[in-house]
Amino acid sequence: MEVRISGTHYPLETLGPGPRLGVWFQGCTLACPGCMSRHTWDGRGGGARSVADVLELWSAALAAGALGLTVSGGEPLQQPEALAALLSGAAGLRDAWAHGAGGAGDAEPRAAPREGAWAAGRATEPGRVGDPVPARVPGPGPTTAPTRLSASASAPTPSPEAAGTPDKGGTPAGDEPSRAVSGPGGSGSRADLLVYTGYEPHELTERQLTALEHADALVTGRFRVAEPTPLAWRGSANQRLRPLTPLGAVRYAPHLRRAATGRRLQPVTVPGPGGRTALRLYGVPLRGELVATERALRGAGVSLRDASWRP
Repeated sequence: MEVRISGTHYPLETLGPGPRLGVWFQGCTLACPGCMSRHTWDGRGGGARSVADVLELWSAALAAGALGLTVSGGEPLQQPEALAALLSGAAGLRDAWAHGAGGAGDAEPRAAPREGAWAAGRATEPGRVGDPVPARVPGPGPTTAPTRLSASASAPTPSPEAAGTPDKGGTPAGDEPSRAVSGPGGSGSRADLLVYTGYEPHELTERQLTALEHADALVTGRFRVAEPTPLAWRGSANQRLRPLTPLGAVRYAPHLRRAATGRRLQPVTVPGPGGRTALRLYGVPLRGELVATERALRGAGVSLRDASWRP
């Protein structure tokens, strides 16, 4: 099966706990005002890739010590069959690895391929930096209990509570330490599968709900530029981080009401055509952070062109 994606990246460090493989689907008709990844909107953009190829990247990331897979976009649920195949295959590989069937006996982790994550706008002129940025800047979290989504699922808005540790997947200061989940539900070291969507639970069709069967956690809700939030891995106050499985509850319980205290943007430079360089920013910026980044780069003599967050 093929999936149209904008890009991939490992290690992704700003969209979920621990080092992760990031996969961005191409195509989104929700078109949230203020979206920082407009280059992912066009369903004809990006590139077609077989799900098997993406799963090879996931297998390599697991071998390199990945603690999770983050799927964003674009809008992943606008390709429900491809998303279902990806998550099902990723869960199978993750479980095989956890049970020692995925190369866990290797003496040392193998290096995962660094694909040109996050496809962005056109490359910049020589000596300049163009900047693709991860889209979807999702919001606050609900209860800590795992819940399977339904058309009527909802959750209260939590009060942001700042904690004291960076976004490295550990337990924030003041939060109760995560406890491992034994048995089929997974363990504290088991890699999790996180999906970002702009849809609300009540909007999901049966096909979309089926596509999420193997997801451990979900971030829901359209990005609203006028409702910023300090919460980790979310960008507007309407958005919810929803654990869906026992593993999701263990992994994300410490982060549901936690304000981000580490860096929110991960810069990655990649070569472009004609000797040009592209700058990709992965993560969820605070309001004004992209402008501040541009200003700092300008002060260093670097000008951005074709920034993906500009109309």
